[in-house]
Amino acid sequence: GLENEDGKGEVLVSDYTFPASGNSVVYCGLKPVFVDIDPKTYNMDYKDLRKKINKNTKVIMVVHTFGQSADMDNIIKLANRYSIPVIEDAAHAIGAKFDGKKTGNHFPFTVFSFQALKHLTTIDGGALQIQDKALYERGKIIRWFGLDKKKTRLENNITEQGYKYHMNNVNACVGLLQLEGIDKIVDKYIENGKYLDQNLKDIRGVELIKYYDNSEPSYWLYTLKVENRADFIKMMEVNGIAASELHKRNDLHEYLNDNPVEL
Repeated sequence: GLENEDGKGEVLVSDYTFPASGNSVVYCGLKPVFVDIDPKTYNMDYKDLRKKINKNTKVIMVVHTFGQSADMDNIIKLANRYSIPVIEDAAHAIGAKFDGKKTGNHFPFTVFSFQALKHLTTIDGGALQIQDKALYERGKIIRWFGLDKKKTRLENNITEQGYKYHMNNVNACVGLLQLEGIDKIVDKYIENGKYLDQNLKDIRGVELIKYYDNSEPSYWLYTLKVENRADFIKMMEVNGIAASELHKRNDLHEYLNDNPVEL
């Protein structure tokens, strides 16, 4: 690919997800390049991802949309081929598995969300999982103003930009208590998801999501295509199940799209 005009590093990220993914790229001074989705899975399309890699590509940010595993086999192969680090956005996918291993075990960085509606909630907040010990220690310093809590305030010497990204003790307590029973929580989502898989699969005008081989979704949200969305939503509501439309494509947000791509 051609070098972009301003020479900014690029992050390849799924277009169909919550805008937090693209926003995080922008406020790091990088340029989000949105990758189209596979219409059968709603996850990042491997073929489009491969086309958009160029000399400016710094990171691939893969999102497991709605708890359904992305095309991990091909993404791992591509990342290894071009030596591009991958950030695994598992905001929707705590407990989801690929190749028998849960999210958090495939790439050097994994991001989890504990926002109010997620499998595990701390009311708000999240966590960054880092495999490398040295980077993990550096991350703990960055998260709190660049200060090292192992030293006194007077002994500290800030050497890089830090932020206020730490979680307070009340939220952490809520999360730790939920973590004790997280398997039961996730199992309930999976039970409900499989029930819907079974009971919606043969309904005319309904197309269910496809799951990649070797993957086990955590079914954070149950997503499907329907011919008549308004009537389907009404029908589900009558039967006691909330349903709604969700994401707008990220490339349609003016702030995130100073680097238009053809989808």
